[in-house]
This record gives sequence, C-alpha cells and structure tokens, in this order.
Amino acid sequence: MRSIRRKGFAAVSAFAVGAALIGSAAAGTSAQAAGPNSTYSVLAAQGASTANAVARVTAARGTVVADYSQIGVLVARSTNPVFDSAVAGSGVESVASTAGLGTALEDDATVETVTSGVQAATGSPTGEPLFGLQWDMTQIHVPEAQAVSTGSPNVVVGILDSGISSTHPDLATQIAKDKSASCIGGVVDTAEAAWNPTTSDHGTHVAGTIAGAINGVGIAGVAPGVTVASVKVVNDDGFIYPEAAVCGFVWAAEHGMQITNNSYFIDPWEFNCRNDARQRPVWQAVQRAIRYSQSKGVLNIASA
Repeated sequence: MRSIRRKGFAAVSAFAVGAALIGSAAAGTSAQAAGPNSTYSVLAAQGASTANAVARVTAARGTVVADYSQIGVLVARSTNPVFDSAVAGSGVESVASTAGLGTALEDDATVETVTSGVQAATGSPTGEPLFGLQWDMTQIHVPEAQAVSTGSPNVVVGILDSGISSTHPDLATQIAKDKSASCIGGVVDTAEAAWNPTTSDHGTHVAGTIAGAINGVGIAGVAPGVTVASVKVVNDDGFIYPEAAVCGFVWAAEHGMQITNNSYFIDPWEFNCRNDARQRPVWQAVQRAIRYSQSKGVLNIASA
C-alpha cells in the first residue's frame, strides 16, 4: 500500500487526517484479503435443503457454481482466504477446498486411427482389420460371447474420463450425444466441443475398448451393440478433481445410464484418509454422488 504524505495543509484537522488514515488502512486490508479463486465442496446435511448453505456461501463472499441439491452438495468458488471458516454455521455440515486434490490421469495408452472407409458390419469382431492385435479379446472369449449378443443399444455406458472423439470412425455411430456432457469444474456443459477430448485420448481409447463398432474399421469393442456417453471429468492438464467426479455421477444418474466406467482415482494420494479434516468433506461428497447414482440403478465400474 502506498503511503500518502501531504505537507503544507495546516488547516486540516487531526480528526480528518485520522479518518483518512483509517479509511486507507481498511482499503489495504480489503485488498490483501483477496486470495486465489479457489473451489470448495460445501455439504449441507444429507437429505436437507441446500438453501441455507447457499445463503452462507454468498455471505462468506463466495459464489455457488453448481447446486447438487439431490445429495446436499454445493460446488462454490471464492477469493476469500478464510472462506472455509466464514461459511461454517447453520445449514453447512462441512466444507473443504479442493485445491491440490486433483489427480493426474495415468495416460499411457495411444490410439491409432484407421482412415479406411467404413464398411458394412460383419457381425463378428474377428473380421475387423486389427482384431489380430486384440489378444485380450481372445483371452476373455469375446467372439464366443458376441455370437450370443453384442449388447443392446438401450444400454448406455457413461465413460467418466477425458472425453470421447465424436468423429472417430469406430465411435461416431456409438455415442449418445444427448447424454454426453463436460463436468469440468463441477459444472455441466453439454456442448459437443466441451465433451470432446482436448489433451488426452484416454477416454476415446476406453470407449473403443467398450463399444468400438463392428464396421470393418480398426477394432471391435467388447460390446459393440451398446452406446456410450462421454462424461468429461479430466481437465486439460490431465487432472481429475472431486467436483468433476460428483458432477459426473449425478449426471449419469439423471440421464438414464445403466453403467459408468471409471478409470481413475480422485484422491492425490490414491487412498483417502477419511478422518482428515480436509479430505473427509470431499470423500463424503463423492460417496454421496456414487450412492445417489446407485439408487437410480447405475452400476459404477472402477478399474483396478
């Protein structure tokens, strides 16, 4: 804060000078109080209204960017460095910053795009050009399984990942675009560009393993008869934050997905410490979202 000194104004009263200094100090304190725009998980009591929690977020100089009232979880942002203590009170069960809790996706997979024209479906994965490289499909007897069923298009698998390429020749016909969305930042964005991949092809790779079409191009998935929905939870830096996972599970529950695939872990230390004051609210928020999706009939699958 710049110190202001003025000389030669003998008529200025000591009171006026004191008032000016107090005002200047207050302005400096206010300026110093602003911190980085951080994201928080704010939990109301399970099953209770989030209205009081929303009011407390506003009073604590925060903004609610997503209100998952179904599970009593708010995603809020604030530059108030003491937001977590300021928001505490009636209507708020717990609160925690999610800064630093993002986990990098372990993206060691690459996808080779085959540019040959799409042919008529063969009805057998063994007819796909790259089937000979799919040792895993042979190992789990996919050809025999697909002789019985390739899956139903009424089954929608939510791919909670880095997004799915909507123009990939093996997936363009497999994506339920009306059920796809980005959940980056905990906020839903249904624009096609938002749920397409940007810096990682991991989600496209996973979607192909699950539902790559039998179309004479590339490979075939385990269940090429099902459809997939892109639920983007991995940001451009390759991190998965808790608020994105919460958004993803609730989105899947509200949009009729029977299954979700989750090839990630959320906590940066791989295992949550539920008794830690910082981690527990985040763990609770994600657990609420998972249980809510299960209550809606969603089977959540996690890789191991």
